[in-house]
Amino acid sequence: MAGQQSPTSTLPLPTTNLPATFMKEITRDFTDNQEVGRSVFGTVYKGVLPDGGVLAVKRLAENAPVAPGTTFDNEVANLMALKHNNIVQLVGFCHEPQKKVIQHSGRYVIVDMIESCLCYEYLANGSLDKHIYGLKHGLSKDKSVSKKK
Repeated sequence: MAGQQSPTSTLPLPTTNLPATFMKEITRDFTDNQEVGRSVFGTVYKGVLPDGGVLAVKRLAENAPVAPGTTFDNEVANLMALKHNNIVQLVGFCHEPQKKVIQHSGRYVIVDMIESCLCYEYLANGSLDKHIYGLKHGLSKDKSVSKKK
């Protein structure tokens, strides 16, 4: 693909911890119409970079099942080291502590939360599970790969 610009061209690679404000900006504050997928680990959003490039941003759920003893940094290092034609490349991440006000037992309290996101190459044809399970459940190919607008 000589001469083509990477869709992630505005990100320094290998990248460091990207700010949560950047994640919110490229996903339009994680709005529903940017959502492209969902799993037990979190929700995936389409992120549009300032130069028009596109990323898949997985915002990890606060209660995502993570193996005991593994840290976010170790997982990111392992994912970034993976290189294979059949695996979507991890190109960035966000792991940033934030203070949030929540209601607990009728009172408002300030809690420390961690905003955790993983940024992957964006594949425009949808996820593999939509192709496999969508077709398996009797959906036509057009319906199984339709995108939200």
